[in-house]
Amino acid sequence: MSSRKDRDLFSGVRTVLGQVSLAVAVAVGAGLMFMLLRGMTEAAAETREQAAVMIAVTDLQERLLHSSDVVSMVVDPNDEHGMSERSAAPLVDHLDEGEEIRDRVEAGPGGQADPGREHPSVTDHPELASALHGIDSALHRLETTVGEGSEMLATLVPAVASYRESVLALHEAEDATDLMALYHSGSQRAENELRSQLLDVQVERGAILQSTIERSRSADRLLRTLLPVLLVLSAVALATLLARQSRRRRVEILELERESSQKDEFIATVSHELRTPLTGIFGYLELLRSPLQVSDEERDEMITIASREAGDLTNLIDDLLVIGKVDRGALITAQVPVTLQAQVAQVLEGLRMSDEIRVTHNDVLAVGDPHRVRQVIRNLVSNALKYGGPDITIHSSDAGDWAHLVVSDNGGGVPAEEVARIFQPYERAHSAAGVTGSMGLGLAVSLRLARAMNGDLSYRRVDGRTEFNLLLPRLTAFPNEPSTRQPLFDEATGPSSSA
Repeated sequence: MSSRKDRDLFSGVRTVLGQVSLAVAVAVGAGLMFMLLRGMTEAAAETREQAAVMIAVTDLQERLLHSSDVVSMVVDPNDEHGMSERSAAPLVDHLDEGEEIRDRVEAGPGGQADPGREHPSVTDHPELASALHGIDSALHRLETTVGEGSEMLATLVPAVASYRESVLALHEAEDATDLMALYHSGSQRAENELRSQLLDVQVERGAILQSTIERSRSADRLLRTLLPVLLVLSAVALATLLARQSRRRRVEILELERESSQKDEFIATVSHELRTPLTGIFGYLELLRSPLQVSDEERDEMITIASREAGDLTNLIDDLLVIGKVDRGALITAQVPVTLQAQVAQVLEGLRMSDEIRVTHNDVLAVGDPHRVRQVIRNLVSNALKYGGPDITIHSSDAGDWAHLVVSDNGGGVPAEEVARIFQPYERAHSAAGVTGSMGLGLAVSLRLARAMNGDLSYRRVDGRTEFNLLLPRLTAFPNEPSTRQPLFDEATGPSSSA
C-alpha cells in the first residue's frame, strides 16, 4: 500500500512539475515577446524622432546653401549661377545709388541732410531676404523637433545668428573692394562654420539613427525566432490542458459509472440481505401455524432460529441507520462507563458463539455507548466468522489512557492492495470461497462508531493473524483529572491501518 501511495504521489508531483515548467516556459516566452515588442516600439519611436531631426537639419542645410548662392550672386553678379537680372544686380551699384540718394537728400531745399534717411540695406534684395527668412524658418522647425535645451541647439543657434549678422553686415561696405572683403572675412567664414556644425550634427544623428534601425532589426529577427517557439509551447500547453481536462472527465465518468454500479449492487445486496432473514422468519412461523404436529423441542428450536433471524435483520437495519446518520452528521452516542468483558459476553450469547470463540480479558473499563460498543464487537466477530480462519480470539486490555479490544483470527487476511478500502462503505475486500457477499457496511460502520465515541479502529497483520483493534478512552480511577490523551485520527485522513 505504501509503495502504491508513493507511486501515485510521485506521479502527481511529476505531473504538477511538468505543468508548472510548461507554464513557466510559456510565461517567459510571452515576457520576452513583450519586452521585444516594447523595445521595437521604442526603437521605432526613436527612429522617427531621429529621422525628423535629420530632415530638419537637412532642410536647414539646404536653406543655407540657397542663401549662400543668393549672397554670392548679390556680391558677384559674374558668378556662374544663373540668377535673374534683378537679383544679379551688384550690391555695390546699390551702394553707389545710395550715395547719390544721400547726396540729394543732404542737398535738399533747406540744404540740411535728413537724419531719418538710411542707406539702402542688403535686405532690400527680395531673394536674399527670402533666403534669410527660410533659414529662420528651418531653424525654428529644428527647435520644435528637438525641443528647448538641446545641446545641439546650443551650438547651432549662435552659428545661425552669426551667419545672419554677417550677411546683414554687407550693407556697410563702402565700395566693391570693401564689399568683397566683408564677404570673405565675415559672411563666407560664418557660412563655413555653420556648414561644419551642420555636417557634425548630420554625422552624429546619422550614427544614432543607424544604431536604432539596427536595434529594431535585431529585435525583429529575435522576435521572428521566438514566435514559432512560443506558438509551439502555447500549443503544447493547450493540448496538455485539454488532455488533463479530458482525463479528469473520463475519471469522473468512470467514478459515476462505478458509483452507479455500486448503487445497483447495493440495492440488490440489501434486497437479498433483508429477504434472507425474513424468509426464515416467515417459514418458521408458517410451520408453527400449520396443523402438523411438532414436539416442544422442535417448536423451541424454530422460535429460537426465527428470533435469531429477526436479530440479524435488526442489526442490518442498525448498520444502515448508522451510515445514514453519519452522512447527515446526526449520529449521537452516549459517554458512560462500559465494561468491555460484559459487552463481549452479550454479543457472543446473542450469536450463540460463546463456546466457539476464545475470550481473554483484563479488568478494563472504557468510556462509550454500550449499545454502539456491542454493535462494533458484533460486526467484527461477524466479519471474522465470514472471512477469517477458524481460530477466533477476543482480547481486551488497557495501555495508558486507552482501552483495547482486539478481535483476531488465523485467516488469510486482506490483500495488501485492498487494505485502504476495507473501511469504506459498500466495499468488500474479501472473496472467500463459499461465502455469500454482504453489503460491506460492517467495518465502515464500526470505524465511524468508534470515532463517534472518541476512539478509533485499526487493521493489521501480526504473526500470520488478522487483527482488528478497537480503541476507546479508558475510564481512569480519578475521572476529574485532566487527560493527556491525544487525538488518534484526523478527519481529513483515512483509518489507521498497517499491513
